[in-house]
Amino acid sequence: MMVSLNLKTQGIVQKVLPLIQYWRQHCQCQLDDNTPVTFTIGSLNLNNFTVEKSTKHSTALAKIFGDESLRLDIIALQEIIKKTSESPLENVINQMNPNSGKEHFGLLWRKSKVKHHETIQLDLKKLRNTYTRQPSVDILEIEEKLLAVINVHLKYPGVPSEWKKHAKRLRDGEDCCCHSCSRLKSEIQHLPIVAETAKSQIKGKCITPILIGDFNLEPDHQWFTELQKKYSPLNAEPTNYCKSLLRVYDNIWVEKGKAKSEPARVSGSSEEISNHKLVYSSVKITGQKGA
Repeated sequence: MMVSLNLKTQGIVQKVLPLIQYWRQHCQCQLDDNTPVTFTIGSLNLNNFTVEKSTKHSTALAKIFGDESLRLDIIALQEIIKKTSESPLENVINQMNPNSGKEHFGLLWRKSKVKHHETIQLDLKKLRNTYTRQPSVDILEIEEKLLAVINVHLKYPGVPSEWKKHAKRLRDGEDCCCHSCSRLKSEIQHLPIVAETAKSQIKGKCITPILIGDFNLEPDHQWFTELQKKYSPLNAEPTNYCKSLLRVYDNIWVEKGKAKSEPARVSGSSEEISNHKLVYSSVKITGQKGA
């Protein structure tokens, strides 16, 4: 259909057109379709997964991932121990991101719904030696929307023989100046920088970050104050099987205003392979498509 414009209208169009072209070129995210995308994501600490445990764990993970009551699309895994360079863990874990030491992260996703773009190495020059285990970042695509799954396993409070004492002290809001707790505090307080670094490394694209994994501390602790300004924790239920000291350590943090989520649920389906419970939630991304 042809539209005739008078001189006054033409003048307005000539002024506005360059602005529209600028926004299309530099701000594509704001102009793209804003249709929400919903998926279910979970996290599980495998408690020292080794090649010796691979058969049992593979079967258990297959059951968890195939459980229709959970309907998982993505699951982030922690504590995969690769004892030697020859350990054949590839049949269970699609992606591994090496850290200091011998522990790795893993990520499983449903191919019918999720597309894996890449695993990126964070440029954390300013945070050198901040993390005992450097977070793993995977860029995934779901219905043309991109998310950065930031898989973390933060420093354990105290030493193994005294973990209950340190955990109780931190849970009760007390401060602790031991090396391990000071390290955990620093790792938590730098999480916002990790998320922003992940977003900035994928230039020209809209990324919704999700922080997920074992944070080794309750989400309402004061050390999370900075992270809570932009992110919300989804889980408030204990995720361990130790009744003498229930802990809300495993969690999923989503960015405020860009993702809407149901409160996380905890499943005991992992009891035969781990001392951690599976935590999972349905997440709806309300941001725009990737560039």
